[in-house]
Amino acid sequence: MPGDPRGWEAPDHLRIYDWDKIMKVMKDLGYDLIDIHEHEFQKDRVSVEF
Repeated sequence: MPGDPRGWEAPDHLRIYDWDKIMKVMKDLGYDLIDIHEHEFQKDRVSVEF
């Protein structure tokens, strides 16, 4: 995948830019927002950052 050599970067057509949508999806998946500045969510011991 072009961009990040680790392959972590999503192609433009798969990216979600709408923060409200991200918040809803993460909440629906059971994740809690723990750091607004880093856009970090956590569920159990799993951490996800945007």
